[in-house]
Amino acid sequence: MRPFKNREIQALIEVIRQNYGIELNPLELRKLAYYNACFAEKALREARERGDGISDIAPFVDALHFFMIDNFGLDDLILGKTYRNAFYINGRRVIADDSGMDLLGTESFKEYCRRNVDLWRQESELI
Repeated sequence: MRPFKNREIQALIEVIRQNYGIELNPLELRKLAYYNACFAEKALREARERGDGISDIAPFVDALHFFMIDNFGLDDLILGKTYRNAFYINGRRVIADDSGMDLLGTESFKEYCRRNVDLWRQESELI
């Protein structure tokens, strides 16, 4: 796998590796970079429109969230563990109260992902 020069993409790849145990193929890497670029552009556009230079979305978090749902059907809000805090997904404020399955990053979950990733890739190609 060719290393990406963009540090954000490198960080996203590492988060996927640590939380899901999945090694992305070249097509998935390009998709991830595209998701990140789209959400970064959306955040910049929103910040300009508001005039204060602040965006309500976190492009890095949104890119990862929607990439994993669209490509593998894995929702980090359900699979992870969140504690009482507020964060933004696609510009909407979400308040989490100690919810989630607390599976992300566990060895058994990463093994499950590694065993099933090829099936998920086949399913996403059919869509």
